[in-house]
Amino acid sequence: MRHVGFVPVDRKGAEGGKKSIARAVALIRERGYSFLIFPEGTRSCDGNLQAFRRGGFFLALESGAPIVPVTIRGTFELMPKGQKYARRGTVRVVFHDPIPLSGYALETISGLMDRVREAILEKSEIQH
Repeated sequence: MRHVGFVPVDRKGAEGGKKSIARAVALIRERGYSFLIFPEGTRSCDGNLQAFRRGGFFLALESGAPIVPVTIRGTFELMPKGQKYARRGTVRVVFHDPIPLSGYALETISGLMDRVREAILEKSEIQH
């Protein structure tokens, strides 16, 4: 993971999280990296979209990089939380339109989180 620029998140305290975000912002600005972030922070116990954590949104606001919401369907059925091995099956992925950050700031981060969540839920039923 070190070779591909993986930035681990220290979940034990705010300072560790801030250092992770600062490192990721530097990689975005200096090398043009993109980051895949699962805003729920952990796998769902029931397959439904869970509450979002703020870290990835801090990263987007700090870096200025737009957010591209992604809906992923079918992974829970193939490997529920706690299961050791994945079953065979189909996973469907939808990339939504990017959400620009203009008009958003730390004070309005909850509105940004809501907008991303709505985009994901809006097309959660993917057409075959």
